[in-house]
Amino acid sequence: MKITIRTDERAILEEPLAAKLTGRLPAEPWILSDGKASIPAQKDGALVRWIQPALGKNSSATYDLKTGKAAEGWSFREDGDATTIELRGQMVAQLWHKNVPKPYIYPLIGPKGKPMTRNFPMNRVAGETTDHPHHRSMWFTHGDVNGLDYWTEGPNRGKIVARAIEERAHGPVFARFVIVNDWIGPDGKKACEDRQSFAFYWGERGLTIDFETIVTASEGDLKFGDTKEGSFGIRVASALEVSRRQGAEMINSNGEKDAAVWGKRAAWCDYSGKIDEVAMGIAIMDHPESFRHPTHWHARDYGLFAVNPFGIHDFVPGAARNAGDHKMAKGETMRLRYRIWLHEGNAQQAGVAERWSLFAHPPRIGG
Repeated sequence: MKITIRTDERAILEEPLAAKLTGRLPAEPWILSDGKASIPAQKDGALVRWIQPALGKNSSATYDLKTGKAAEGWSFREDGDATTIELRGQMVAQLWHKNVPKPYIYPLIGPKGKPMTRNFPMNRVAGETTDHPHHRSMWFTHGDVNGLDYWTEGPNRGKIVARAIEERAHGPVFARFVIVNDWIGPDGKKACEDRQSFAFYWGERGLTIDFETIVTASEGDLKFGDTKEGSFGIRVASALEVSRRQGAEMINSNGEKDAAVWGKRAAWCDYSGKIDEVAMGIAIMDHPESFRHPTHWHARDYGLFAVNPFGIHDFVPGAARNAGDHKMAKGETMRLRYRIWLHEGNAQQAGVAERWSLFAHPPRIGG
């Protein structure tokens, strides 16, 4: 099987790519070879996935899919109430999915081995902020689902209960899992369900996480209501908080910065600063296929970094109280799709705009 990648005016910095499998396939494990160098490749159903290294504008590269040597890569390990995601035996993240108010990922390790999300409320670390104890590192939920609050935690709040972890895949290129969740009200009744997919890739330029959730109105009519309290969130490490005035910044695809990004619609947003004197940041990219792209951002200078396509009356002056409501009849679905990138440098240095462009419009791939 031959694979050819062709770029246009968008050069590739480093990009997870996939191609459909065709013809007779070599025995696994796989590499992509151009006769000079080889790239690890991994099967994913009817696809082959790899991390494409740098490729210039209006260029092409052709590879043969071949049998290679087994390479140490991603793996999973069960740790009580959590599942640990490891790369070459080192923890990159943990998914907490048992005995918790909602599934969340903590910690989240970025370049140079630096944790990039806040420890509180899972752990207390000197010098960190301790506000908003429901901001659990990285998570997905919402503050108004059929009138119930799933965003905050405590009595009379909804809970998201993991039903199963499915479709685990791991190898030299990526680790992926799907977690299926039931959204349960304080009365014990189920409101809906969602199916969250996380795929982890590590390259020379940082950690990429592709997140997608499909929410299903499984029980009956469903409303995700208009509130700023949502939805896919990251609580960045306290060292990155813009409010600390230590060189940290938020910037979005429109060029708006810091407090000005709040509530605005944008294709991507980046939160960067220094952790232990190392410049690094977190970008979240909204895919064009995601619900209400380009999304609104519930991003605050104190460290909350959230995508929220629903809170329109909070974000848009003069908007009607229910302008952001989204209603679904029984059986209907809603798809949200984001890419998270933990990188060195600020947004400009890392090339976040270029990475979003490739995420939204992948290069041409053929046989």
